[in-house]
Amino acid sequence: SVTEFRRVLFRSLFAAVAAARAHGVDAEQALRRSTATFAGRFERFRDLLTERGLDPDAMQPDAVRALFREVR
Repeated sequence: SVTEFRRVLFRSLFAAVAAARAHGVDAEQALRRSTATFAGRFERFRDLLTERGLDPDAMQPDAVRALFREVR
């Protein structure tokens, strides 16, 4: 159920923050950094789609994943 998933997610996030703190890592800063990295990759992915004239809705999932890997 959604309620159970939320509980599991909360526990997982709490554990991740606790692990970050234990290793001297600012969890919020790490999340912000990884979000910015993903946003940059996604922007490059969209640019690549445009450059190649591709429609992601018309592509097979494996092809979309392969294209996204190209921008890493």
